[in-house]
Amino acid sequence: MVQRTHLLPTIKFTKDRGYDVKPGDLVRVVRGPEYQTTGVIQSVNIPNTRLTILSDSDHTLIDVPIGFVLKLCNTSVDKFKHVINKEVFIIGGSLKGYRATLCDIGQGNCTVAIHGQKRTVLKRPDVVTSYGMRLNSLILEEHDLLTFCDIRTKSYVKAPSRGVTPPPEKIVPLSSNTDAIPSSSNILSHWTSRPEDIDIALNQSPNINPSSASDPWTTHEDDIQDSPLPWLMKKEFSSVLLKHHALFKVSLSFDYGRLSKRFISTACPDPFYGANGPAPEGCVAAFCTSNGAGAQIIHYHIPASDLSPAHPRKKNQLCLILDGEYRGLVLPVAKCNKNLKTVEILMMASSTITFTLHFNQICLVEPSVQYQ
Repeated sequence: MVQRTHLLPTIKFTKDRGYDVKPGDLVRVVRGPEYQTTGVIQSVNIPNTRLTILSDSDHTLIDVPIGFVLKLCNTSVDKFKHVINKEVFIIGGSLKGYRATLCDIGQGNCTVAIHGQKRTVLKRPDVVTSYGMRLNSLILEEHDLLTFCDIRTKSYVKAPSRGVTPPPEKIVPLSSNTDAIPSSSNILSHWTSRPEDIDIALNQSPNINPSSASDPWTTHEDDIQDSPLPWLMKKEFSSVLLKHHALFKVSLSFDYGRLSKRFISTACPDPFYGANGPAPEGCVAAFCTSNGAGAQIIHYHIPASDLSPAHPRKKNQLCLILDGEYRGLVLPVAKCNKNLKTVEILMMASSTITFTLHFNQICLVEPSVQYQ
């Protein structure tokens, strides 16, 4: 018995158009070990006839032959229409590091306006949205995302710090009694030092270790460890938070308790830089939807001392592991026990093996929209 199988039309080479594929196109692998993987093309290697694809399922990069994939749709300029007249960042070319306003977007180029200059035409891959996506639909990889976050923060000029004005010196009133005025010889004696006076002054100085290399004007590692949310303020899990929003509860002391019954989400890809610009020192950039009509997104800068990690409430939610053997991983929830304040975590999304953690060992997270 012979069974006829219908072969899907994979990408072919043609004389007039070559391989009709480009970065940003959505494709699906229909042959080989990566069968059924769907994702966005990150790069095209024409000499070797291979593609690099960002998988939609686990966000890993896979390398497959061009002939193994089926094109689902071309990259569309329309997906960036909402970014027109919004702030973008230049990460390539001679204008790298500048902020600009996106004026128009075409198939290969875009037009931006930098403050105080005429409109400039740039290549789309050299311009990035505020959420870390190039205008050719490619999402920045981890190293490029870290560079982008650094460029974006440096594009703001910090206000100069103001020193504290010392209080005025107290003026001792002159005594009306002429007998109390010391003689000139006594006045000069006050300005004359003796060797024993110098020894006493040195012995009274505080104990300072001359070998200590700590700078009193910089944040010490021990100070960060004692601060609220040390794992966040130390940027220990910065690579995870490039692609995930961490969810927090807000204390009653912030904004008169208006957010105390809600979860807020950190900004992505940088939890210290949101729509309102860089967060002040000791604060986190976060957002949540308003209670009013239209559910408008409102952005905040919230002190870390007013935040505590949110806990999962139901199955299949994602948690960032803060402690233990699986520290730094984002894994799904199998079961929550609110009474015991514990949660059972799946070792893998497709596994049935679980392990138990306490609520203080996890933080609820959600994948960023562009990585869903």
